[in-house]
Amino acid sequence: MRRLFVTVLLAGSFLFVRPAPAHAWLHWLDEYSGPGPFVGFDLRWRLACVQDPLVVKGSKQVKPADNVLRSLDSFESKGRRIGAAVLGAGCLTDPKASPIASLNFQVTRLWSIDNHLQYAPGVASPTVNVLQFEPSFSVFVDQAKFVELTSGIGWSRVSGEGFDTLNRFYFRPVMITVTPAAKLERDGGIVNKWARAFSVSSGIVIQPKGFDATDFGAVAGTFHTDKEILATAQITFDLSRF
Repeated sequence: MRRLFVTVLLAGSFLFVRPAPAHAWLHWLDEYSGPGPFVGFDLRWRLACVQDPLVVKGSKQVKPADNVLRSLDSFESKGRRIGAAVLGAGCLTDPKASPIASLNFQVTRLWSIDNHLQYAPGVASPTVNVLQFEPSFSVFVDQAKFVELTSGIGWSRVSGEGFDTLNRFYFRPVMITVTPAAKLERDGGIVNKWARAFSVSSGIVIQPKGFDATDFGAVAGTFHTDKEILATAQITFDLSRF
């Protein structure tokens, strides 16, 4: 359950050509040199994980140490474990794992909030929709799990009224996720829990193949890019930190 308003605060951090327990993100992606910027949401699941060496694997403590991400098995009931798994909590292929690094899969749904391209008289600028599928690898760089680095590659399906659906490959060299309140105590009350779960991310995504005006149904010859390099920003609420 990992992302609208906060993404705007992150917009200027990097350049681009786009919940682990329960990631609920707000997602922002810079404009495709024409349509955009884009806002939306995504879900990310940890598929295979590297076990945190400081944690006893299989521990079902509901209140583990403050720097530990909860495993799926640590959720008290079957219903909660299923809900946590659906929302991106824990490690899907190893419910006993408390991850320090992971192979992930992310699905993102975005839509443009503006379109600067030139259209024929009487033709309205369409909303451009983007659906992304992205495998990635992420790792925490510190014991407190304050900073996480992620790299990935993905595929975008770009669609809208008045133009044919487009498909584009992209890669994400780096995304940095920071959890400002990672060191707050887990048992400090509900405010602490929600503060601990809040993360912000920013990075770049590079799309090697660009666009022409006609790709979006706009007037031919008015727009062309060889590639796209755009900024991306996200907000996450990660229930594994509860």
